[in-house]
Amino acid sequence: YPKAIDENNFYYLSDQRGILNLFKFSRQTGVYAQVTNFPSSIKEYDIDFYNRTLAVVTTKDLQDDIFVQQNFNLERQIFTPATKRKETQQVKIITERRKKESRQGVSIKQLINERLQQKQDTIKKNPEPQNNPNLVVLPLDTTKAKPGNAELNTDNYSFEEVKVKPDTSIAPVAPKIVEKNLNTDDYKFEDDVVKTQKPTETFLSRYMKARESSRINGPFPYEPKFSYENLATNFVIDPLRGFSIRLETQMNDILENYRIFGGIQTAFDWKSGDVYGEFQYLKHRVDFSVRYDRKVIFWTQNDQLQKYSWQKIEFGAALPISVRTRIAVKPFAGYTQFVDRGPDQQVSPGPPSYVPSKQQFYAGARAELVYDNSVSTGMNLIEGTRGKLNFVHYAGLGNKNASFSQISLDVRHYQKIYKEIVLAVRGYSGTFFGNAPKQYVLGGIDNWFGNKVNYEGVKNPLYVKSGFNDNLLFAEFATTLRGFDYATLYGTSVAMASAEFRVPLIRALAGGPVSSNFFRNMQFTAFYDIGTSWTGAPPVNSQNTLRTVEIKQGPFLIDLKQYLNPWLYSYGFGFRTMMLGYYLKFDLAWPVENYKVKDPRLSVSLGFDF
Repeated sequence: YPKAIDENNFYYLSDQRGILNLFKFSRQTGVYAQVTNFPSSIKEYDIDFYNRTLAVVTTKDLQDDIFVQQNFNLERQIFTPATKRKETQQVKIITERRKKESRQGVSIKQLINERLQQKQDTIKKNPEPQNNPNLVVLPLDTTKAKPGNAELNTDNYSFEEVKVKPDTSIAPVAPKIVEKNLNTDDYKFEDDVVKTQKPTETFLSRYMKARESSRINGPFPYEPKFSYENLATNFVIDPLRGFSIRLETQMNDILENYRIFGGIQTAFDWKSGDVYGEFQYLKHRVDFSVRYDRKVIFWTQNDQLQKYSWQKIEFGAALPISVRTRIAVKPFAGYTQFVDRGPDQQVSPGPPSYVPSKQQFYAGARAELVYDNSVSTGMNLIEGTRGKLNFVHYAGLGNKNASFSQISLDVRHYQKIYKEIVLAVRGYSGTFFGNAPKQYVLGGIDNWFGNKVNYEGVKNPLYVKSGFNDNLLFAEFATTLRGFDYATLYGTSVAMASAEFRVPLIRALAGGPVSSNFFRNMQFTAFYDIGTSWTGAPPVNSQNTLRTVEIKQGPFLIDLKQYLNPWLYSYGFGFRTMMLGYYLKFDLAWPVENYKVKDPRLSVSLGFDF
């Protein structure tokens, strides 16, 4: 709604440049002028003409805020070029208008001349003599030559006067080469010929021709064309399958309404690995997806080769509640398959023995609530807050004793200290429950070179035993706890936290861009990790024992309860940078177990921090 300062001048909002800004219009002159030049549209505004104050509601950092500007110049004039979207709309309107008005405003005389010109272009012309292309065709000479004079004397000649009778006209004489009779239906007056030779272009027409090369074409109907996004090659160090290589790719159309990505990961034994692919439909408010996963682990247990596989197909729907929050529901169906491949080395002379294969089908759903208010400012540099609450249920089809569920919460906050120096804090907690709850294994870091795994303990999900290990496919590694082996602690529940003080020293001290990839991504860190894992009641006191070690000797099975400090923690410092095209992390940690500080351990790993 407009606001008038007097009876001849008033202010209003207009998006004629593509963004809603404040304009002023004068009734006396009929001229409008742009007054503001905000990068985002004005949603509401108010003007105090007496105090010369402007208040607007606009968007900043994805939030609606109120901005007040004192001593506002109400007479200012600003010119802003139109946005690409607005130019495209204007071109479309002008193109449609020209189609309707293409034949309007043309005079009858111009139509006749155009038709005559088209008719003359269709007349077939005789070719000129080829011996002299510059020959000028003249009419026949009407002067009679005197007899006896074979040659023309240029020093003694005179023109003969030819008397023309009144009321007569000279008939046109046809040229030698082209003979053409007068066509009264096809002629032009001399004044018309003279007029056509005069320039008819105006300044506006010449200006429009000069802009022909830079004029926007279109708009054109949108056609979904897929483009190749990227192909990433990564090395992965899996705790169960060892050193592996992963290939990932992604494709999407121009507007990113359709997205396809997938990958393959394989260990260097070419047996164990993962295959996954996902298609996402993102055109509407609700995002739909379909995903396929296959996971294979070849496992050696008591000199027996075993194959564990998990196949799953998952359908998903995600609804964004706000620009930072979304909720997703993903039902799925899948099955596990355990196959005995026989002994690793044939020792006994008899035929090898095999354990019967085992298969279990599952159906379930995953629900998750995701909040992300973080911004990436550089490699391994993040500011803001993000978190995810996740719940998943596996229902055993045909065997309710195989059903289990999992719930987990992961919260991370990245606090900016100075420039790009960040304090990163993470908290994670989760639990398995149900008829066949799976287990967490606590300790270590992701993609750890030279890692060590604890296989001891009867209740350890990685414990080597006879038969099949039902926990192997669903055991979840809880990291980061530097200075400790994988599976140092294990249980159906886990709780852990980490804090890192990240200092990109060169970027913080440099006043401009750093060209070296090594120094630009170099970081020094100081960290503190703490965590625990348990089964049953939480280990809040010494009565709720954390570790129970089962010892089997002969016919006796002994449960040894260890009343130790349930929490493991470590502290130290680290170094990160890009080397040979990969992001490497070096951490020196002092692990503390049962209040005893152990020897420091150096760990080298690939990839980014949490």
